[in-house]
Amino acid sequence: MNASYESAVGEAFGDGQIPYLCEEIDLCNERVYRVFEFFRSLTVGNPRWVLHLHGYYRNPQRLILTEEDYLSRYGEFPAYDKDGRPLNVNLNSLHRKVLWALCISHPLVFIGFSLDDGFFVHILQILRQDLQLGDDFKHFAIMHYTTEEERERIAEKLSLLNTLPIFYYAPPLTTPGQETDHSGLKRLIYKLAEEVGVSVVPDEIAKINRRMLEL
Repeated sequence: MNASYESAVGEAFGDGQIPYLCEEIDLCNERVYRVFEFFRSLTVGNPRWVLHLHGYYRNPQRLILTEEDYLSRYGEFPAYDKDGRPLNVNLNSLHRKVLWALCISHPLVFIGFSLDDGFFVHILQILRQDLQLGDDFKHFAIMHYTTEEERERIAEKLSLLNTLPIFYYAPPLTTPGQETDHSGLKRLIYKLAEEVGVSVVPDEIAKINRRMLEL
């Protein structure tokens, strides 16, 4: 799964003849100096690396999975006052600093991420408070919904994180063990690509998808 991100970047920036080499950077690895190279590559629009915040599958012993793993990498759990404002706002670990730098320097697009990660949310709330961002949207999140009530709840939650949700519909589950139908995500991506003039599928398939969206 992780390797597909590097492959996708290589395909997106390659010319079809000379391979475009994109490698992983594991923030949980000892070679953390490479994170500096990652950030520098973003400033020149030349993404040569994919940054894996919580570890890489080739280093399973360093993956962030448990509560103990989180505490060892991020430090103390986020704390808030009675009004919901962040209290422990010090960036006292590398993971907190990297998240802060990512969130403040680039508009982020979250896909397949519910934004329920307490440490990630904490960084967004710190930025909202320190920089007095108000209600301005700075990031984007592609989210699925099943009911209008769920959609409103997600939109309200993300507005407090200065993140604009981009929704697609997922039908309700009807049988035990049934998996959520995320085909709406593919249609949404095709639609967004078409609106910005990016070709991601052959013309015939694009026409079929347009007809599906019109139904």
